Amino acid sequence: MKQKRKKTSTSIVYEILDDNQHHDTSTTANINSTIKSSNDNSSIPLTSNTTNSSSSNHNVTTQSSDTTNPTTTTPSIRQNFPNRESSNVWLYATKSKDGKSATCNLCRYVCAVVSHSTSTIRYHLIRQRDKYDLIISRSSPSSKSKISQHLKDELHSLCYNAIIIDHRPFNDPAQSLFDALLPRIKDLLGQRLSFLARHRPSGEIVGAVIADDLYEKHKNYSPDSPPATYPSRDLVNELINQFIHNDFDQELKPHLVAYILLGATRAQHTGKDVGSRLRAMVCNQARIQGFQYVLVQVSSPATRHIYTKKLGGKELSVIDPTTWIWKKKGDGSCPFKECHGDPIPNILIRLTSDSNE
Repeated sequence: MKQKRKKTSTSIVYEILDDNQHHDTSTTANINSTIKSSNDNSSIPLTSNTTNSSSSNHNVTTQSSDTTNPTTTTPSIRQNFPNRESSNVWLYATKSKDGKSATCNLCRYVCAVVSHSTSTIRYHLIRQRDKYDLIISRSSPSSKSKISQHLKDELHSLCYNAIIIDHRPFNDPAQSLFDALLPRIKDLLGQRLSFLARHRPSGEIVGAVIADDLYEKHKNYSPDSPPATYPSRDLVNELINQFIHNDFDQELKPHLVAYILLGATRAQHTGKDVGSRLRAMVCNQARIQGFQYVLVQVSSPATRHIYTKKLGGKELSVIDPTTWIWKKKGDGSCPFKECHGDPIPNILIRLTSDSNE
């Protein structure tokens, strides 16, 4: 007799088998057949670029995992990056076994180490022990910069003041950013439109797509509100406004248009069809929940290919960030004029046929 399965707090992910675990992919070719449940209560992943390539050696399945009793252990930085060189700081200092502190070998000075950052002990060795070889030099002059010298100087000044003058660690913004995002992410995951991709052998989250109901996201937006802290937010809101008032020939209502806020795949897992499968799963789940459309804005050519060629999306309004004027700022500024990239379109994916509406 089969033992009754214990009810647990679950997170639904799809897993990627590594190249040494070849399985028949024909049973999972249809994304719709892999979605047995859409609950996703997992934490927010790290991000990187996406791609549209596919690989027959990576099977996709859904799985519920017990988040209250995890069995996987996060690999160390050395395991994740076996070719990564050790910092020269450790020629003059020793890290504690728990990785939480560092001791200067020259004077026994002890300082905290946060997330493997060497900034504090490096500062001590340079300023107090004259180890000038630890000063990080500028990048090679042969590398072509994609930002203006003025912006580079501003960033350098801010980093210098934060790290050298104020003694802040390199990852200083991480916790405050996480604290600000977590409540919003929890709300989004509760809508069951978001998915994570997990690499089965390592347990590592390698991809994610976060989606929302466009009506809920935009209902409190006002064109007359003050400018956002970051211009990118106002640019996206302007694109959404163009969609609602110019591109879309219907009144926006709840559960009509799903909106994909972000999608990402770890760089080392690109080329394995992770991005396209995640996005297809979001579209399928939105259809199951009764949404008729999915809206997204993209700047990556590879991601645009997924939405327009693989998922049948249609490009509507387009904004070129390099010529976009920050109207809410009111000073005629063009914050992205030094950026290099493609124009950003509204892409609308229709989930239903005319006969089903």
